[in-house]
Amino acid sequence: MKIIAYNRSPIQGLDYIDQKLSGKNGDSIEPLLRQSDFIILTIALTDETYHMLNKETFRQVKPGAFLVNMARGGLVCTEDLIDALQNGTLSGAGLDVFEEQPLSPDSPLWHMPTVYITPHCTPQVPDRQAATIVIIRENARRFEAGEPLMNQMRPSDAVTGQKAEGGWARMMNSSLTKEQIAAMPLEKYLGVRGWTDPKEWI
Repeated sequence: MKIIAYNRSPIQGLDYIDQKLSGKNGDSIEPLLRQSDFIILTIALTDETYHMLNKETFRQVKPGAFLVNMARGGLVCTEDLIDALQNGTLSGAGLDVFEEQPLSPDSPLWHMPTVYITPHCTPQVPDRQAATIVIIRENARRFEAGEPLMNQMRPSDAVTGQKAEGGWARMMNSSLTKEQIAAMPLEKYLGVRGWTDPKEWI
């Protein structure tokens, strides 16, 4: 099995990856699409990546490829995905996210035997808050030392006024009212606030 990875920035480390493609080096995703049996999306949703898989890119995929999207729904044009599944361009798809969530009960994706739908729920990780504190401390040290900060947003991560239907604007789309959001049991997904015992996250 050959593993190929594509990212906007050069990929460092990860010796198990056989071929590394980078947008900053002028590489495109076409070679990846043409030879991949499985296309797995784990990239951020920005204006640049909105609908990166669409009718044009589906024409370039290896016949019978299987798509897995565990990143953001807006990376894939839903209408074009359904067409690619119905005409056999894709052999199937594993979908953890959708452009509009929750997925409409009328969507044909629910009834396709080669489509696997999973709930997009972040697992309850006991060390998540501790890891966040480590990043904050490291950024404070870097700031005082005049060094570049970790995890900075790039201009391409934000939504430009010209393309407000893409990127984060699409991700924040919700049909829930403020009252419905306020009534959601967020502790089920976020853990108990002010927790000290990791068992509270399990």
